[in-house]
Amino acid sequence: MLPLLMGSMLFIICFLKEQNFIKKCLLGLLSGISLALGFRLRATVLIAGIALIIYLFIRAKNVDSSAYSPKQLTVLTFSVVLGFFLCFGGYTIWQNTYITEDYHDSQMPPIYYLMFASNPQTRGSYNEDDYQLISKYDTLDEKETASFQILKKRIKAMGMTGTLSLANHKLGLTWSDGTEDYGDFLTTSRNYSTLQSFLGGDHGDFFALYCHMFHVAVMGMFLLSVISLFRRKCDNSYYLIFLTLLGGMVFHIFWESYYIYSFGFSMLIVIPASESICRLSERHFDPRTYGIVSFSTLAMLIVTVLPFAKVICLTEYEYKECSIHCSGYGNR
Repeated sequence: MLPLLMGSMLFIICFLKEQNFIKKCLLGLLSGISLALGFRLRATVLIAGIALIIYLFIRAKNVDSSAYSPKQLTVLTFSVVLGFFLCFGGYTIWQNTYITEDYHDSQMPPIYYLMFASNPQTRGSYNEDDYQLISKYDTLDEKETASFQILKKRIKAMGMTGTLSLANHKLGLTWSDGTEDYGDFLTTSRNYSTLQSFLGGDHGDFFALYCHMFHVAVMGMFLLSVISLFRRKCDNSYYLIFLTLLGGMVFHIFWESYYIYSFGFSMLIVIPASESICRLSERHFDPRTYGIVSFSTLAMLIVTVLPFAKVICLTEYEYKECSIHCSGYGNR
């Protein structure tokens, strides 16, 4: 997902800077193809396409202050849409030709994912109980009806306060950790080396702490970029990045949430954060300002690290408990 999402946005940004008409059309087609391929792999890539539509609409409404002409925006829209449907149509033809089995009733409806993401007991994460509950139905329509009824009951039971609390938890779970759930993937390794010990084993707390601190620093710079955004006009491609990130955050309020799901958007956060660092490096500060900034940064890291110490210990305990459970299962 990440290469296709980043690739589609890179092609769009290059389109806006390119002067040659042929190259513009080619970049637009490549962007549409990247969106189509990414959508087939993971539907969240389409958030970038929706962000592009909103971005073009804003630019069209501000033609006088825009650096891009309506003709250029029209060419971009047409080339992206053409590339998307050509790739998506070609994939659909290939799928209908070589995949002859009927998977219509074996798949889960989209509302099923909204249903289990609204489970207050699992706090919006995947759970096997909901899957087993819905998979017992034979047809797709039955699964959709059952999922919708359960979703309504849960929203009614939680009420407004419970729903907002769940949304707040899902935002924090998805976007505030910084480890991208790397520990779960390291547990599948066959060899337990010294490197793995410091990454996800007995001494993995150090690397997890580094990930938390790095994430805090990046999000701090990202926040500065968001603040400076309100002082600008809609005249640069950073709006497209911010709209995509906003779409990802809104999406995971309603959809499944977990640490790993922010990984597909992590590089987009780094781009405006890097711009904030460049802006700060160009400023000339008084020496006393450096002292205040250094002291504030150290205090922020200390305050951030102390609450994380408990989280890291709990995370390590869960991994150890999982490994014991898995080894016991394998001995049966």
